[in-house]
Amino acid sequence: MFSLSRLHAYWIQGVYTYGVLLFCCGLYGQGSMYSFQDYKMGTAFEIKIFTEDTSDIYAAVQAAWHRIDEVNDIFSDYSTTSELYFLQHQHGMPTRVSPIFSELLSTSLSYSRCSRGVFDVTVGSLSRLWRRAIKMNELPSKSRIDTALKYVGFDKIKFEGTTITIPDGVLLDFGAIAKGFAVDEAVSVLRSKGFSAMMVDGGGDLYVGDAPTGSDGWKVLVTLQLKNRTWIDTTMDLTNKAIVTSGDRFKFILDAKGRIFSHIIDPHTGYGIPGPHQTTVIASTAMHADALATSISILCPGKIRQFRRRWRKAFPLDDSNWTYFKSKLK
Repeated sequence: MFSLSRLHAYWIQGVYTYGVLLFCCGLYGQGSMYSFQDYKMGTAFEIKIFTEDTSDIYAAVQAAWHRIDEVNDIFSDYSTTSELYFLQHQHGMPTRVSPIFSELLSTSLSYSRCSRGVFDVTVGSLSRLWRRAIKMNELPSKSRIDTALKYVGFDKIKFEGTTITIPDGVLLDFGAIAKGFAVDEAVSVLRSKGFSAMMVDGGGDLYVGDAPTGSDGWKVLVTLQLKNRTWIDTTMDLTNKAIVTSGDRFKFILDAKGRIFSHIIDPHTGYGIPGPHQTTVIASTAMHADALATSISILCPGKIRQFRRRWRKAFPLDDSNWTYFKSKLK
């Protein structure tokens, strides 16, 4: 179930997401802000809608929640009933996939090619290894990492039209793109129902739509890390943009030498990238911002410039003017 709260124009409402604080503030014109919360995809989701007419608001939000559930039912690697789980138990047999799976897999493979394998949905064997390691607070052994690496590489899977062949042992993980995709799908649903002045936040994957009446946009306070894990804040007005932050503030391993290993894994080495670090990306969609945040976290500055050029060729119809803030804190 979801809850509804009404926020009048003269109130200031702050919502903290990972590395981002959203303020819905200012003297709005006619209309009010409505907030809905639910737990989806293993994290807290929130929808905010600014509107005068609330006659269809409940139905619209319910439809958005349902769409997020549909995405999760396809890409979850926790559920034994997901399409992803089914595909990974076909023992190398060619299998037809749903249109949504085909769409996101195709996009993911484009990212893999653009990033030269830094973004790789076949990282599943490593992500599961590091997920357990972080839970146990124990660094994986080199032999376990080397074994998992044998099953990583986007060129190992065959994907033609709507048919995929996944070799035994290769595990897919859409964790670096599926949540952003789900946010975008919810945004599309809300827009189709007539609500364009809205915000969808999926555990820090944030998209803001049209500016509420009487405002210059959605005020977003971006918190950036400096050395010694101190913080500075910068505020910006955003409309029809997504912003995503990726970092190791909450998910990391500290080894015996005091080195920080992030939950973000470099598919080339098999190790979590060294921290502390944080990357924030502003892009045209949450899906792009999500995948970009992971890719840029791993890439060095020179490689990022090359990646941007390849990205523009791979996604010529998308807004290529994405912005990023990357903090390497050592």
